[in-house]
Amino acid sequence: MDNTTKQAFIEAIARFEPLSSQVVDCITQKLQVQRLPKGTALLTLGEVCHRLYFLQSGLAYAYYALQHQEVTSWFVKEGDFIYSPQSFLKREPSKEAILLLEDAELVSLTFDDMEAIYDAYPITNKIGRLITEYYILKYDERARFLRSYNNEQRFKLFMDADPPLFERLPLKLVASFLGTVPATLSRILSKKNKCSNSN
Repeated sequence: MDNTTKQAFIEAIARFEPLSSQVVDCITQKLQVQRLPKGTALLTLGEVCHRLYFLQSGLAYAYYALQHQEVTSWFVKEGDFIYSPQSFLKREPSKEAILLLEDAELVSLTFDDMEAIYDAYPITNKIGRLITEYYILKYDERARFLRSYNNEQRFKLFMDADPPLFERLPLKLVASFLGTVPATLSRILSKKNKCSNSN
């Protein structure tokens, strides 16, 4: 089971750049597999992010604090990476927390081990850069998404983008992510359901 999970991590980073067998062996030896329960905090506010996680199964979300309120910044489902890029790369306290929404199986690589891999195999520096660029673009897309549409449009686009994911998420967190409140989303959802039933 652990070997399968580690292989999933390798395949995920190989999407960014092909890996030689030597690099694969080196990375695999340094990976740690964990099975953690729902509610586990992978990262807390003010803590330095020491690990790059890959979510083999389960669901997670991140939030930051704004005027004493928690604001959801992103969701991650199985098959994707989890970390706080700024904290991980700059070795500074994180401005966001990461929690598991479901029981999860994860595989991770520490910052120190990643640096050792960079030193041993310079080609892996490119992979690290591409992963970082990917997540920076995702943050930018979310910022433009929130600026470009009203509440109803954002909610529809979010649901249509990944219906199975939407079904797994608490409405409160979706509302926070979309920059609104649960009551507003409940009204939009009720309106949508009435329209569907009348057709």
